[in-house]
Amino acid sequence: MKIIHLAMGMPEFDWACHDLGHQHIRIDWGQHPYAKRQQVLTETAERFHPDVVFMQLQTPDIVDPATIKRLRDGGAMVVNWTGDVRDPIPQHYLDLAPHVTITAFTNHPDAEAVRAMGHDARFLQIGYDPEIYNADRRYPTKHRVVFIGNDYGNRFPLSEARRLKVMALHRAFPSDFASFGKGFGKILRNGADADIYRGALVAINLDHFHRPGFFSDRYIRSRACGAYTIDGTALSVDGLIDAVRAALTHPTETAELGLAQAKSVLENDRWHNRIETLEQWHATLS
Repeated sequence: MKIIHLAMGMPEFDWACHDLGHQHIRIDWGQHPYAKRQQVLTETAERFHPDVVFMQLQTPDIVDPATIKRLRDGGAMVVNWTGDVRDPIPQHYLDLAPHVTITAFTNHPDAEAVRAMGHDARFLQIGYDPEIYNADRRYPTKHRVVFIGNDYGNRFPLSEARRLKVMALHRAFPSDFASFGKGFGKILRNGADADIYRGALVAINLDHFHRPGFFSDRYIRSRACGAYTIDGTALSVDGLIDAVRAALTHPTETAELGLAQAKSVLENDRWHNRIETLEQWHATLS
């Protein structure tokens, strides 16, 4: 396929396109003012004739519906994708839904809601970069249990529950547990989270939302690095502590489970897998 990636990040998407043998062009929408962006996107499509335009916008006033029409008239399947969850669904996704081919979310309820409005909306989970996040060089450290995340106050539905669970883990496992990220501990940059995960026996996932299909990309990253990952989002504080205690009680089995998770993620959750889904969508629409 020929793919245009209208991007705000995610170079790993482009690398996966290359690995799979797709011709692709990346356009970073933040590098151009609004009018110039429409021109660049339109002229690139007229020259390149893409099969797919994959857009990660995250904010309004990035692409004009008239531009999208020109892309679709030229034969492109235009996908507007977001890896975030916001409640309610941001209006700009709803505004563009009648114009794009598919609006894609990383949770099922949002996709169902937009479908109920009469638009094509689908589930497409986020991917990860296996060159950074992998279990190739695991080494144990003193922090056998880790959590990485940022504290945004009470911005999200489960923000307070997340803080309470992190505090409880510190109390329950003072010598084994460490937390990282704004408001929780040392801030990690430039892929340093991969080293933390590779050195941990157990990683904790605590999302800001609990809804079908959704989890943070950190959940994939920690599993990819071989840390046995416990999703504590829906667990009670006591349930989470019990799960961690059980994992620490049987470290050999826990380590084996972590490597099994890494194998599963490598096989099923790379951006390669998501692009293969885009291939399937395009084939059914062609």
